Amino acid sequence: MLNESLMDVFGILNDRSGPTDEARVYKQLWELLKRDPTSIHALLSHEFMNRPIEELAGCVAQECLEKRLVCLCVLDFRLRSGCVLPSPSDALSSIFSTVSMVQADPQATNACFRILSTVLAFAESTQTVGLRQCDVDCISSEHLVSENAAVLMDYVYLALTHPWISESEAQQWLSELYRSGVFWWLRQKLQSTAKLDFLETLFEDTMKRAYNSFIQTMQTFLRAQGIAKEWQFCGASKFSELFDPMVLKNCVEDALAALKIQPRTRDAGTAPRLLAHLSKRPIQSRDFWQGIMLDRPALDLMWISPSRDMFTHASKTYMHEFAKLQCDIKNFILRINSRYSISHGKLTGNSKYATSAYELGQDPVTKSWFIKVAKTFAPEAQVEKWGNIQGKRLCLSRLDGAFFVVQVASVHKVGDMLQLFIGTENVSGLQNCQLLSVLSTELEFQVKAVDDLLKFNLENERLQAMTPMTNLVRSSCPSKTVILSNLFSDEQQIKNFLHENTESVKQKPSKRRLVPVKEAISLDLEKGKWAIEKAVKNSPKHDFTLEQIESVIHGVCESASCVNGDVGTGKATIIAAIIDNLHLNSFYKRFPQMCSRFLIVCDTDETCQKIASYLSIIQPQSVVHYSNDTSSLIEKKKKGVKEALSRVQEIASILRIPGDHSSSVPAALSFLQHFLEPMLHDYRASIKTNDEISKRAFPLLEDGVLTSPSSEMAERIIETSYQVAVMYDQLQKWQFLFLNGDLEKTLTEACDLLLISKDRFQKCLVDKKLSFNSFESLVICNADFFEPSEIWRALSLNTHWQRTIFSGDFTNSPLPYVARQLFSSKSLQFRLTTSYNTNREVLRIRFPYEEQPDPVPVLYSPVQVIKTPGKIVNNINWDEAEYCVLLYAYLRLAGYPAKVISIIALNPYQKYAIDTELEDWLQLEPSHKDIKKPSSISSLENNRSHRNDIVIISTAGIQPNVPFLSRYARRGLLVLSAAGDDLQIVAGESFPSVKSDKREARRIQNLDQLKGLVDSLLCSKRPRKQSRKTHNE
Repeated sequence: MLNESLMDVFGILNDRSGPTDEARVYKQLWELLKRDPTSIHALLSHEFMNRPIEELAGCVAQECLEKRLVCLCVLDFRLRSGCVLPSPSDALSSIFSTVSMVQADPQATNACFRILSTVLAFAESTQTVGLRQCDVDCISSEHLVSENAAVLMDYVYLALTHPWISESEAQQWLSELYRSGVFWWLRQKLQSTAKLDFLETLFEDTMKRAYNSFIQTMQTFLRAQGIAKEWQFCGASKFSELFDPMVLKNCVEDALAALKIQPRTRDAGTAPRLLAHLSKRPIQSRDFWQGIMLDRPALDLMWISPSRDMFTHASKTYMHEFAKLQCDIKNFILRINSRYSISHGKLTGNSKYATSAYELGQDPVTKSWFIKVAKTFAPEAQVEKWGNIQGKRLCLSRLDGAFFVVQVASVHKVGDMLQLFIGTENVSGLQNCQLLSVLSTELEFQVKAVDDLLKFNLENERLQAMTPMTNLVRSSCPSKTVILSNLFSDEQQIKNFLHENTESVKQKPSKRRLVPVKEAISLDLEKGKWAIEKAVKNSPKHDFTLEQIESVIHGVCESASCVNGDVGTGKATIIAAIIDNLHLNSFYKRFPQMCSRFLIVCDTDETCQKIASYLSIIQPQSVVHYSNDTSSLIEKKKKGVKEALSRVQEIASILRIPGDHSSSVPAALSFLQHFLEPMLHDYRASIKTNDEISKRAFPLLEDGVLTSPSSEMAERIIETSYQVAVMYDQLQKWQFLFLNGDLEKTLTEACDLLLISKDRFQKCLVDKKLSFNSFESLVICNADFFEPSEIWRALSLNTHWQRTIFSGDFTNSPLPYVARQLFSSKSLQFRLTTSYNTNREVLRIRFPYEEQPDPVPVLYSPVQVIKTPGKIVNNINWDEAEYCVLLYAYLRLAGYPAKVISIIALNPYQKYAIDTELEDWLQLEPSHKDIKKPSSISSLENNRSHRNDIVIISTAGIQPNVPFLSRYARRGLLVLSAAGDDLQIVAGESFPSVKSDKREARRIQNLDQLKGLVDSLLCSKRPRKQSRKTHNE
């Protein structure tokens, strides 16, 4: 099919004689696109349409209609592929004018409204584009054809909620669409009216006003006509109940004139049906949210788009997550059903989540329906799981795919059976079901998280509805002067960043010296000047590149910033540097209105640990990594407080101030506040006038410092003052750890920086365990691994963040939906490209590197696709799982530490097989126990941003995407696949050394050879009995 399209496109384009023949060529191309929409791919592959997006946008304004339409189709495809539209305002004007030209051509209308939806959904919404009702209200009666109902619905949905249209303009347009019959027409033509119901819910007040206005006007008209007296003075609800448009069959047109309604659809019988629709009571928001059910027809997945206010975006996010949950539950039920079949009229099969042995009954007294089932109906379900089943969801399904979700209202025990009472009155569909299922742990939590999201949205509806999305991040002018520490290692780096010309003085290479920067610098970005800040030391842990320095400074200066780069480019290092320098500037009041409390939500605990280890300025006592082991964290903080108390008593002894100042935190705070702080203040003031500083004046100075110049001693005083300030701050924050109460809550409320994984963050929100409302700045690390709801729940904790920082790879994966409204395309220009600590052979898979790869110990080639044996049964290849375990054991016996090796399975079933094989192999012999488990065994969907030196991939029959999988490996990637080659190793090598002479490959052709190799290495590691006897003698 594609080849035919290529031939058609190339035939049309190769026949063109020149610019004068352009109209004919575009007419033929448009006719081809109408016949075969897939020919757009062939058109894009030709150089004729391979133009810059600015030129394509300009073509939309041409006089030739066919040229406009063809360019619109190409522009639509390019925007959906991630291209940025430079001037949305001009493009929209051209598209609106094209809409007025197409008249009654359904396919041309479809193309126009599709590109309008694409621009509204994907164009950079941070740009200012003012759209009025007269601009967007371009739907005429000619456009209302059945085949265009879906695309018109998308356009209305996107336009009514878009930030480019003001609230008042949107309300006016909605009223016009409602009164003119467009909403009624969409209800007749759409398969699903969920988006229409959603819009009426969002604009509930507008719909109520339009409804009440209709009732009042109709009643006035009826009184004037002297008909239907019982309708003339009744209430709105009664009017809706009694209204019959056939009563007005002789004066329908007069009624429309009185209502000032001009229907946009001219179908036969439109007027009375439209009046009947307008007489119905609008959807109530409470009814809409309660009416969304998991077992109802699946919702459209396209919900999230640029929004005007926080509540609109929160509601869109909920709808998106609910639609995704519907799909996940449906797929889960289908997988369970696939394990069952009907044989000889009986249902056979098994699943740890389901049973067919249940009864549906009704209580004779309360008339409530219940499901009677054994306590352990699922073979592998734990008995105690059913002790707390109240409130959970159960699924009843048929093998044809139909399923129903019910919620357990109460549980009664009757012997070995359970009666699960369900809050359902209509059980007609349930009686034909064949299987009863529980949800998996992941789905159960997903249901709770979605329910919690809706509850949170509705509780905060009024506040969020009044908060524009643009207010989420504090809009302030970029900071022009900042203090930077641990960033520049020498003066040449500073000059390179400021683009200073350093070639004016030519020096001999042998005499050229790099002047190190030992103190922090004050950088004036507006004037391009810098100066030394002697109060703060500078000792960078990393040798930053120029692109990393630019990214750090951009993150420090801007209220909303984005750290964008491929894996291994130092994003976590840059996040830590940004936070350190923001904390530093806040401490020295360079950002007077900024507080320095950060909430950092990461994709994994591993990322949290990594960022915590990279921090160098913010004090460790002010940092909390919230994990499972909170008890040891609390004890660590208490230990730090006790050490600070000891230091206070030591200072008191040096100053010869009597008393026990370390007996309690209040005593220490009193000493610091009333004795030490005033002394330091007076001493700093006297530094400027006294040339000589005596130990008597400041006894905390060391003897060695007294012989130093006055400037160095002043720096020492400043440093000591800083240490005392940190100690005072530490005692103030953590004194509550010694009181009775919720110590975990104290951890989150007292720290300056909280690191938490997204899974634990979601669980804390759902369980109402902790509150995160006191943080002023938000950092989301590896946002490309977050679901939209996870990002939104973090963002919606505050309506006015001081700083918002996202990190991730936003070139290989799209920028999160909500971030498109926070970050401009300029924010993404700081893209990190230089990869660190990654083998060139691994990088070569994704990038065309010419350098020779670094050799990896034991492995002849760092990247290998290895042929593995076995057959796949129920998504599991047991032989491949065994091969994976033996390959890991070989690497361990060759000297690799367990922490540098990870195993990733492409599906969760294969991960289970690897876990089982490894557990069995480790217990097979005592010598196997020394091998231990690897750093991580995970399925691909749960691996997220985890990387390791050596990564083993088990595919279990799935075609591997090796370039994508290479993102998880630093030094070596071993992919096990049926389509691979022999494993190639280097005999005689061991970690971490590599042979300096010529390396020879040894091929391992099958599982038995690998098993023999591992056994021989195990034998060589065992101590010999004879040598042990000699040692005893």
